Amino acid sequence: MGLIYYTGGRRRRAAAVIDPGVPEPNPRDTQWTLGVNGVLTLIRVIPGFAGQFAAQLVNNGPLAFGPDATLAAEVFAASDGSTLLTPTVSWIDPAAGTLLLSVGQDQTAGLQPGVNWLRVSVSSGEISYIAYDGPFVVAAPVFTEWRPFDADLYYYLTGKTGHLVYPAHIPESSPLPAYSYFRISGSPTYYLSGNPTGLVSAIYQIDAWSTDKFESLGLLDTVRRVISGYRGKMGSTQVCGARIQNEFDQYETDIAKSDDGTYHSAVECRFLYREPVCDPAVFASP
Repeated sequence: MGLIYYTGGRRRRAAAVIDPGVPEPNPRDTQWTLGVNGVLTLIRVIPGFAGQFAAQLVNNGPLAFGPDATLAAEVFAASDGSTLLTPTVSWIDPAAGTLLLSVGQDQTAGLQPGVNWLRVSVSSGEISYIAYDGPFVVAAPVFTEWRPFDADLYYYLTGKTGHLVYPAHIPESSPLPAYSYFRISGSPTYYLSGNPTGLVSAIYQIDAWSTDKFESLGLLDTVRRVISGYRGKMGSTQVCGARIQNEFDQYETDIAKSDDGTYHSAVECRFLYREPVCDPAVFASP
């Protein structure tokens, strides 16, 4: 048995029930794969950033669990086996074996880059076993004092909404509800002298996806509450203003033409924020 990154909520698969009398295979012999075209990957976190990972327990097909089954997760240091952190892990749908692993910003703040070990266990009644035992990578931070606004918006939305957030594109089989967002347009502003002001005006579309219309509208309302009129720090970015300028919603029919379509609600948000600028002296004549 192993954990496989799960991007499926709309895709239906036959589930297999765990037989306690059958020995579990060694979890180290299984793989943890990202559910985007089945590309093999690893869990990666960046120090000081939160992260969420949707996954599915499989063993020649998805495994079904009862409502009494509980999950636990722990990350060990590869060097000495000491406990580094205990991620939060909860069921998305126990009957489908899908779960959500979450790591908080405060939990990753003191981590050093390197490869550690993640262990996820399942308990049901008197039965308890390791469901996954594999690498947990702490990547070196790409940005130190500043990072792109796209990244700050991603972590802000993830923290404020409590749901999965995808930059640009939500995978076809992502567990729902979920959000996606992308930049429609944006441009820096300049003084009459031609020097940059350090202010950027940009429009982003934030999309809410659900199998229930009223839930998608509720997700949209959450975005409205945490974005409209916002001023202040958003991660490393100083946001000078944010406003909602357009909203819409629609129903997307399933590709199989069944009744299992998706409700899609969206808002266009205009942000005014600061970004680092080049020193004008760099362009000065010698």
